[in-house]
Amino acid sequence: TAILLENALLDTAQPATLVIPDHLRDQGDPGSYVVQARGPIDAGFRSLLKAVGAGVVSYIPNNAYLVRASGAMARQLKADPRTQSVLPYEPYYKLKPSLLKLAVAQQPLPDDSMLNLLLFADAREQTLADLGNLGVKVLGEDRSPFGPVVQVLPPVESLPFLAGLAGV
Repeated sequence: TAILLENALLDTAQPATLVIPDHLRDQGDPGSYVVQARGPIDAGFRSLLKAVGAGVVSYIPNNAYLVRASGAMARQLKADPRTQSVLPYEPYYKLKPSLLKLAVAQQPLPDDSMLNLLLFADAREQTLADLGNLGVKVLGEDRSPFGPVVQVLPPVESLPFLAGLAGV
C-alpha cells in the first residue's frame, strides 16, 4: 500500500495526511492522478483505466500508475473495488528535492536559473501558452519517453506556479 514518489512516501492503508503547504496543493482538477490497484497490477486493472478513459503516463511503485484523467474519471476509478486509492498529482510531488525546499519556504530561485520541465504530451500546446503568460522564456525542447521536456528560464518567484500547471 506504499506509494513511493521521489519526494514523498505515502501509505494508502493508513492515510495520514501528508502536510503540504496550500501554495503547493492543486487548486481544482489537476488533470493527473496517482491510481493504485488493490493488489498487483494486472490486465483487468489496466482495462479499468482504459474503460474510464484514463491515459497511463508511467508506473509508480507500488502497484500504481500516474494517469491523465479528469475529476469525473478519478471518481469512477475511486468507486471501483479493484482500486486502493486515487490521489491528485499535487504540485508538491512534481518538484525535485532541491527545488522543493525553495518552494515550501516560498523562496525565489537564484537569478538566471534554468529548469527542465517535463510536460504531459497531451497538454504541450496549452502548457507552452501558460508558460508564455507567466513570463517564462522557453530556451529549448527535447523529447523523453514520458513527454516533451522544455528548458526554461523562469521568473525567480515562479516555482510554485510552474509546479501548479496541470500540464507539467
